[in-house]
Amino acid sequence: MRLVELHIIKQNHKGFREIDKMSFFSKNLFKCAVYVCRQAFFHGQPIPTFNQIYHELKKSNDYQTLPSKVAQLVFKLDKCFKSYREAKKEYQLNLQQS
Repeated sequence: MRLVELHIIKQNHKGFREIDKMSFFSKNLFKCAVYVCRQAFFHGQPIPTFNQIYHELKKSNDYQTLPSKVAQLVFKLDKCFKSYREAKKEYQLNLQQS
Protein backbone atom coordinates (compact mmCIF):
# COMPACT_ATOMS: atom_id res chain seq x y z
CA MET A 1 0.00 0.00 0.00
CA ARG A 2 1.28 3.45 -0.88
CA LEU A 3 0.33 6.41 1.27
CA VAL A 4 -0.34 9.64 -0.57
CA GLU A 5 -0.91 13.09 0.78
CA LEU A 6 -3.34 15.32 -1.12
CA HIS A 7 -3.47 19.09 -0.84
CA ILE A 8 -6.32 21.01 -2.44
CA ILE A 9 -5.46 24.65 -2.98
CA LYS A 10 -8.37 26.80 -4.04
CA GLN A 11 -8.06 29.78 -6.35
CA ASN A 12 -8.74 32.24 -3.55
CA HIS A 13 -5.72 30.98 -1.56
CA LYS A 14 -3.00 33.65 -1.21
CA GLY A 15 -0.31 31.42 -2.73
CA PHE A 16 -2.39 29.97 -5.56
CA ARG A 17 -0.78 32.00 -8.37
CA GLU A 18 2.76 31.13 -7.32
CA ILE A 19 1.92 27.44 -6.86
CA ASP A 20 0.13 27.36 -10.21
CA LYS A 21 3.12 28.98 -11.94
CA MET A 22 5.61 26.57 -10.38
CA SER A 23 3.40 23.60 -11.22
CA PHE A 24 3.29 24.76 -14.83
CA PHE A 25 7.10 24.99 -15.04
CA SER A 26 7.47 21.62 -13.33
CA LYS A 27 5.08 20.02 -15.82
CA ASN A 28 6.97 21.50 -18.77
CA LEU A 29 10.31 20.34 -17.43
CA PHE A 30 8.97 16.82 -16.83
CA LYS A 31 7.60 16.64 -20.37
CA CYS A 32 10.95 17.77 -21.79
CA ALA A 33 12.76 15.09 -19.79
CA VAL A 34 10.27 12.43 -20.88
CA TYR A 35 10.75 13.52 -24.49
CA VAL A 36 14.51 13.06 -24.20
CA CYS A 37 14.04 9.59 -22.71
CA ARG A 38 11.42 8.58 -25.27
CA GLN A 39 13.62 9.58 -28.19
CA ALA A 40 16.43 7.41 -26.83
CA PHE A 41 13.98 4.54 -26.25
CA PHE A 42 12.54 4.73 -29.78
CA HIS A 43 15.99 4.77 -31.34
CA GLY A 44 17.11 1.74 -29.35
CA GLN A 45 19.62 3.73 -27.31
CA PRO A 46 20.06 3.40 -23.55
CA ILE A 47 17.82 5.60 -21.44
CA PRO A 48 19.74 8.75 -20.46
CA THR A 49 20.94 8.89 -16.89
CA PHE A 50 20.05 11.63 -14.43
CA ASN A 51 23.29 13.47 -15.24
CA GLN A 52 22.73 13.32 -18.98
CA ILE A 53 19.20 14.68 -18.65
CA TYR A 54 20.41 17.35 -16.26
CA HIS A 55 23.15 18.59 -18.60
CA GLU A 56 20.78 18.64 -21.55
CA LEU A 57 18.01 20.60 -19.82
CA LYS A 58 19.80 22.71 -17.20
CA LYS A 59 19.79 25.83 -19.39
CA SER A 60 16.07 25.68 -20.14
CA ASN A 61 13.84 28.43 -18.83
CA ASP A 62 11.71 25.93 -16.92
CA TYR A 63 14.71 24.51 -15.04
CA GLN A 64 16.08 27.93 -14.17
CA THR A 65 12.73 29.20 -12.90
CA LEU A 66 12.22 26.34 -10.45
CA PRO A 67 14.29 25.92 -7.29
CA SER A 68 17.17 23.58 -8.21
CA LYS A 69 16.22 20.93 -5.66
CA VAL A 70 12.71 20.70 -7.10
CA ALA A 71 13.91 20.76 -10.71
CA GLN A 72 16.39 17.95 -10.09
CA LEU A 73 13.68 15.76 -8.56
CA VAL A 74 11.77 16.05 -11.83
CA PHE A 75 14.70 14.35 -13.60
CA LYS A 76 14.38 11.15 -11.55
CA LEU A 77 12.34 9.50 -14.29
CA ASP A 78 14.96 7.13 -15.66
CA LYS A 79 13.65 4.60 -13.12
CA CYS A 80 10.22 4.80 -14.75
CA PHE A 81 11.62 3.85 -18.14
CA LYS A 82 13.76 1.07 -16.71
CA SER A 83 10.79 -0.45 -14.89
CA TYR A 84 8.74 -0.18 -18.10
CA ARG A 85 11.36 -2.14 -20.02
CA GLU A 86 11.48 -4.81 -17.32
CA ALA A 87 7.68 -5.08 -17.24
CA LYS A 88 7.58 -5.38 -21.02
CA LYS A 89 10.16 -8.20 -20.97
CA GLU A 90 8.20 -10.04 -18.28
CA TYR A 91 4.98 -9.59 -20.24
CA GLN A 92 6.61 -11.10 -23.33
CA LEU A 93 7.83 -14.08 -21.29
CA ASN A 94 4.38 -14.67 -19.82
CA LEU A 95 2.81 -14.31 -23.27
CA GLN A 96 5.14 -16.97 -24.69
CA GLN A 97 4.44 -19.36 -21.81
CA SER A 98 0.67 -19.18 -22.33
